[in-house]
Amino acid sequence: MNINSRIKEVRKKRCNDSNTEFAKAVGETKQAVNNWIRDDYSIGLSVLSKLSDAFPDLNLDWLITGRGDMELSESQATNGISIGRDNSVMNVNGNNSGHNVKMGDNSHFNPADLSNLTEMLKDKDYIIAKLRKQIEDKDKNCVNMLSEKDKFIEKTITERDAIIKNMMVREQEIVKNSYERNEENQKRMDKKDERIKELQEKIFELIDKAK
Repeated sequence: MNINSRIKEVRKKRCNDSNTEFAKAVGETKQAVNNWIRDDYSIGLSVLSKLSDAFPDLNLDWLITGRGDMELSESQATNGISIGRDNSVMNVNGNNSGHNVKMGDNSHFNPADLSNLTEMLKDKDYIIAKLRKQIEDKDKNCVNMLSEKDKFIEKTITERDAIIKNMMVREQEIVKNSYERNEENQKRMDKKDERIKELQEKIFELIDKAK
């Protein structure tokens, strides 16, 4: 169960699971508090402050980490964590991970909670390193994709040029063959004309002799 699910549990127990009553109790819109229970929504200091103000006996340690009970015991109420409002930042995302906490001048906490804050900082550093690695991997993938795209374009252009060249060579061969056939046909026609002329001359000679 992550912090968003635990907020949903608070709504269920304190406001009969009514979004309208819950929004009225914390002084927010129904849409805003509905976002709080979404797993992908990042819970910040302002949300924790509103919940703490609306429900003073709410155990913030349980809300943030899931440790202990929802409601503070008497000793926890006097010695537990309280969140300052000046220069204070808290960001909790996920189940016991992704914490980034900087306590303000008005904050105080149990010495026992120091180890928890240290772990929260470690989780933050781990997530930042993981996100950086993901960004680097995506950048490498983009470079590889662009490289493959350039290779594909170059290959396509080369193949296209080869096809065009082959078509031009074939066309030239067709034109050349057609020209050669025309020349051969012309030669045959010339020989035929010469033969006809020779026959005509012989006929005329025979006619003259017959006279």
